[in-house]
Amino acid sequence: MLHSVFERSVHDQRRALVGWAIGVALYTAMVVAVYPTIRDRPDVQRVIDDYPEALRKLFSIRDIGSPAGFLNGYLLSVMIPLLLIIYAVLVGGDATAGEEERRTIDLLLANPISRTRVLLEKLGGLAAGTSLLGLSLYMTVVVLAPAVGLHVPYMRLAEATVAMVLVAVEFGAIAVLFGAATGRRGVARGTAAAIAASSYLLSSLSTMVGGLRPWRLASPYYHAIGTDPMRHGLDPVHWAVLIASTAFLALAAGWWFDRRDLAT
Repeated sequence: MLHSVFERSVHDQRRALVGWAIGVALYTAMVVAVYPTIRDRPDVQRVIDDYPEALRKLFSIRDIGSPAGFLNGYLLSVMIPLLLIIYAVLVGGDATAGEEERRTIDLLLANPISRTRVLLEKLGGLAAGTSLLGLSLYMTVVVLAPAVGLHVPYMRLAEATVAMVLVAVEFGAIAVLFGAATGRRGVARGTAAAIAASSYLLSSLSTMVGGLRPWRLASPYYHAIGTDPMRHGLDPVHWAVLIASTAFLALAAGWWFDRRDLAT
């Protein structure tokens, strides 16, 4: 028996979550296993240094021989955030719009629970699933790092992991918002994906284009990843921006969902 929309949301994700968590763990394990090769090859760093500066900044590739630089370059700047964002956007787009398209929204709303609470508990399920993927990354690094001599500051790794989860949940909330507003999964997922891509480009290009620097504050990706939490640790101001903006998106989605004439 499932006693809440949150439980049902997590339950509905269970098969996908297992597959995604295993995929994140396997990819992380593969990358961590490569570290001794990179660490013992200073010529690899020289090759990286020969890359155009714009390319190194775009993909956050710097001192890949150090543990923090290696994890940033191969895991924490692009690939793992991308995977978490994709997962959150897929789940967020399906949160209410999927129910409408499957014509099951009337059965869900027949329960003695408000529309706003339905949406918020769905978003809570999304956050729980995304957090599990972050935990899969974190635990894989913690377990395997000692075996390959990857001396990782685990608290900084935890902070970087939380930052990735926060930004992924925010883009998932954007998908929830557009799904609640339109009732269409494709629109919700496509819009959220486009905003996520724009956010990444704005954060990355602002390091090279001075005119974009003031605008990077509008990028959730910058607040999470652009501040380099693996090196610099927790920044409460940036995290507060992520949490506050996600809360605003959730409330806006609930307001819109509560006032729409739903297709059933």
